[in-house]
Amino acid sequence: MVRTVATNPDLIKSMSRDLRILQNHIENDQINPIVSTVIRLAVDGMYFNQLYGMNLKEDAREQVLTYLLSLTKEEEK
Repeated sequence: MVRTVATNPDLIKSMSRDLRILQNHIENDQINPIVSTVIRLAVDGMYFNQLYGMNLKEDAREQVLTYLLSLTKEEEK
């Protein structure tokens, strides 16, 4: 992945644009923007862990996702 990004600067521009759009939606959602950003970063980390073959055990993955979802219900702007 790093090689692809390093050799294709347009890919980085596209990914950056998409992440900025996503972050804008997150910051304008119905919950605290800091909490929603922390959740996004946690999910990003889970994605990259999986991408690099460092998968969480299924039960741990489900527990983490359940916890992150619970944060969305506890926080409001």
